Amino acid sequence: AKTAGDLFAGLGTFTFPLARFAKVSAYDGDADAIAALMAGAKSATGIKPVAGIRRDLMREPLSPLELQAFDVVVFDPP
Repeated sequence: AKTAGDLFAGLGTFTFPLARFAKVSAYDGDADAIAALMAGAKSATGIKPVAGIRRDLMREPLSPLELQAFDVVVFDPP
């Protein structure tokens, strides 16, 4: 996979293992979690680019068109 989506990413439990192999877009509604994830991504080595996106996925889920951008998606809701 070249691109991955991590839905309900939190602090990056799945984001960082995925980023060893693919560019990851990590979505979560918690601004503090996204900030922590991005701080970790900035200091991590040996990973592909990570984008942290704040989005309330319960109220605004990704559309089928948006999901087409990814080769793989991890969906791990709270």
